[in-house]
Amino acid sequence: AVLIGMSDGGPIHTLEQAEKEPAFGRSGRLRVLPFPDPGEAFGKAFYDSFTLSRGSTPAEGWKDFVTRHEAEISIAIAAALLLLPLLRLTPVPLPAIAFLAASLTLYAIARAYAFKLYSPERYYSLGMRMVTLGLVAGVLGLVAPCFRRWRYPIRNLVCALGIGLMWSGLGNGVRSPPMGVDVDYRRLGPIWDAIKKLPEDARIACQVGDQECDNVPLFGMRPNNGGFETMQPWLVKSWQRQLERAEDTTRAIYATKPEEIFSFASKYKVSHFLIQRSRLAEDFRSRSRSFEPLSSFTRRLLEGKQASDFLLGKVPRSAEVLRSRGYTLISVAKLKEAWRTGEPSAE
Repeated sequence: AVLIGMSDGGPIHTLEQAEKEPAFGRSGRLRVLPFPDPGEAFGKAFYDSFTLSRGSTPAEGWKDFVTRHEAEISIAIAAALLLLPLLRLTPVPLPAIAFLAASLTLYAIARAYAFKLYSPERYYSLGMRMVTLGLVAGVLGLVAPCFRRWRYPIRNLVCALGIGLMWSGLGNGVRSPPMGVDVDYRRLGPIWDAIKKLPEDARIACQVGDQECDNVPLFGMRPNNGGFETMQPWLVKSWQRQLERAEDTTRAIYATKPEEIFSFASKYKVSHFLIQRSRLAEDFRSRSRSFEPLSSFTRRLLEGKQASDFLLGKVPRSAEVLRSRGYTLISVAKLKEAWRTGEPSAE
């Protein structure tokens, strides 16, 4: 299925097609094109594995030193990991070498047959980190093979020193704010509690670029109408459907006429909207950006609009299921009833 595509999703984008699709570009959803220089990409991934600092450290002075001399330290670590096997102080790390060869080979095939083997970028961004992890574990963890009696205490000592130096020089790996996907129930706990009480056939629509949109199925236990993580451009027909749905969702969130909201809700069986109120405030233009080509679509949609034009930014109070921590959960059915009876919008 991966090689030939899926019946309902269509074929995988060819490289020629992807080069014309903004979602694959530097400002797009995937940001994989144009392909970087392989030597530079693999080298940087290898280099960053030894010197990229994250989180707190018990020795700020040592961390500062590593930051100032990261190039020299990276080279020194790599040299040590290669020198120890050559001096027979540790076995040759064959698994790490095999993994490196596999990563290079698969990267070459993934580039040649893009995108049949998923994203070529994965083979260095993830592959090289696994290689460095294998090198460190295979070299330091198996040091002193000739010392039959003392090899285990020596290995424990070397590994402890290695972990201590990495912790002191690079940090504990915990960043604040967190990097990548940040999943924290507590941040919008009241919202998730309210969503879990909705009928099982409820469907939540929210802005695609809003991170909490992706957390609706996990924490709210109800489906959303598509979010950032579910938008994947790999398959041609699937991407066309996803983009159409995202554009329709964007039109509804920034709707200036009630029929735009209700026709959208009827088409996608959406029962509720989860709105981050700041996205419909005065600086809505800067907060509307997500990724290409959706950002350009949204920019065109919002031309000539004012924050006061957006209906979902000022719904009647009776249509609000819950308002908490910058978000409002809005019922489509209650909104329709409130507007039918002429209830004034909230300020």
